[in-house]
Amino acid sequence: MKSLSRILSRFIFGVLILLAIGFFLPGSSHVERSADIHAPASVVYSQVDNFKNWNNWSPWFKLDPNAVYTYSEPASGMGAYFTWDSANRNLGKGKTTILKDESDRLIHTKTELNNVGEVIGDFTLTPADSSNVHIVWTYNMDYGLNPFMRWMGMAFGGSVAKDYEHGLASLKEVCEKK
Repeated sequence: MKSLSRILSRFIFGVLILLAIGFFLPGSSHVERSADIHAPASVVYSQVDNFKNWNNWSPWFKLDPNAVYTYSEPASGMGAYFTWDSANRNLGKGKTTILKDESDRLIHTKTELNNVGEVIGDFTLTPADSSNVHIVWTYNMDYGLNPFMRWMGMAFGGSVAKDYEHGLASLKEVCEKK
């Protein structure tokens, strides 16, 4: 009985230490990836602005081909949204909404991830000339004072960075074919 009490005490102490450390971890994360695409800004913008085009390049559509997607009408422009529901725990449920839309320049989104929180994202397009555009895809998430979310954020940011790299590579391929 004494050894069980000692094991339980050590476990509780370990959890408390992890919680305490969690309060000192970053309270937010920022991921930013970019690509140069040999296509007019209007072509790139049309892929990013219209949610029905995301399955052409988004890395998350490939995670679960059986996921259920629902699109607003219209599926592009300010206020447009789409929702998804997947049995794949890496995809889960959520909703992305366009909060701000500046033609051929900026798309500002909010993604609500079921049981995780909100992600604010941007696609910023900067034309180099009439047939080349630089696109920057950003991700910002605030974890507040939740030490568990701060621990999760350390791993989550790295996986999002890889997804953004794959997504931009696919977007580049799709746009350069048009």
